[in-house]
Amino acid sequence: MKTARIIVFLGVFLLLFAACQMDAENDTPSPPLPPEYDIYDELVYTHALLDGFFLYAKERLNPVNTYLGLGGDAPYGDIRAMYGSLEEPFTRYFTPEQKPSIVAALSPTQSAYVGFEYIQLSTDDSLPGLFVTNVWPDSPAEEAGLMKLDRILIVNGVKIEGDDLVPIYQEASKGGEGTAVVLTVLRGDQTIKLPPMVKKILVQPTVYLNFYSDIPVIQITQFMSTSEGEFQNALVKIKDKGDVRIGILDLRGNPGGGVDTTIAIADELIADGEIIRYEDHYIGSINGLLYKFVDTVTETAEPGGLGEDIRWICLTDENSASATEILLCALKNSRSDTYIIGENSYGKGIGQYYLSTLLDGITGITALKFYNKDGISYDGIGIAPDEECDPYAALERAIEFAVKYVSSLPASRNYLRAAVSRAEVQAMNEAFLERRVTADEAGGAWKFLDLR
Repeated sequence: MKTARIIVFLGVFLLLFAACQMDAENDTPSPPLPPEYDIYDELVYTHALLDGFFLYAKERLNPVNTYLGLGGDAPYGDIRAMYGSLEEPFTRYFTPEQKPSIVAALSPTQSAYVGFEYIQLSTDDSLPGLFVTNVWPDSPAEEAGLMKLDRILIVNGVKIEGDDLVPIYQEASKGGEGTAVVLTVLRGDQTIKLPPMVKKILVQPTVYLNFYSDIPVIQITQFMSTSEGEFQNALVKIKDKGDVRIGILDLRGNPGGGVDTTIAIADELIADGEIIRYEDHYIGSINGLLYKFVDTVTETAEPGGLGEDIRWICLTDENSASATEILLCALKNSRSDTYIIGENSYGKGIGQYYLSTLLDGITGITALKFYNKDGISYDGIGIAPDEECDPYAALERAIEFAVKYVSSLPASRNYLRAAVSRAEVQAMNEAFLERRVTADEAGGAWKFLDLR
């Protein structure tokens, strides 16, 4: 991809740290601080970051002394009061104690897994069953031969039966790295006992590839640092199928993620043209001095992406947000054949920088605003679907659209061999609902930066 910047220079920007101490006489003990800095320094530093990065600093940020005493005796009270006064829900301050959980939420999930996902479904016989919805690549589950839609009957000698099956499985399979999990599954009408799967540390995937009626469906759950490689691997597998003319991007419930990762994924799908443009507020260094800048950035696709010659149907719902909307906007900007099915997207056309603070807290500051190629922001508006549809029914509708499209093409190979299984569609839809989070809780389009 190519990046073009139009830079506006706003003058010298100084980070000044006062040596005076705050009054420590209060009823609530403050957390221990590094000896070289105190709460007042933290207030001054975060105020300076807001002044340099915050999209609406000119209109909403007051001089730093305005916030002294507003937080009462509460730890970090003045800082929280300052952030609260900005009336911008995605610009937030997190204490050093909160920082690890925030960094973890913005990073790929790692833990001891055997590497598959499952969900409880009711089957035609009205009895609930625990079904495999995804098997992670290069995982112990894949090595053991576990397959999607296998019904789990027994785990480590414990039968999976009753009305609430998930807790039974969790209790029978609990344990950390090195713990063995032995499954007996029902596949079709065949009962199979699989070899032991030994838990190991795995990164949870964010990209899942499935085929329905030989139509590829790529589900992206978030845009993490690992997502670009996962997405490329999915496209390679699609290419290995041969003459694939159309595919589905399932972005339902995707609350967003990293801006750079999302742009790189869009570049895989667009041969040329604009991906996204955005306004970027930041602090930069020239000859050792810090300056405030506002750039207008235009990201442009370059040819050579693995998914450029495939038409894409996108599935969306009201929680397809932020970085997800960057991808939707990119495809609408430069791929006129893109077709969106589902609900209007969330409408979060802004993004945040995450920066460490003096006391090793972390702050997320809204500093980016995104626009389509006509210079129109979708913030607060969202991106409308071409075809409105209940998101639960969107996958089945997309498959129908794709099959009809391929059937209409002259001289296309007949690769629609198998009718799509309703159980497969149900499993994927239920999995979508299970992992669905609201964009208010987890939405984002972010970049990491450390000025310390």
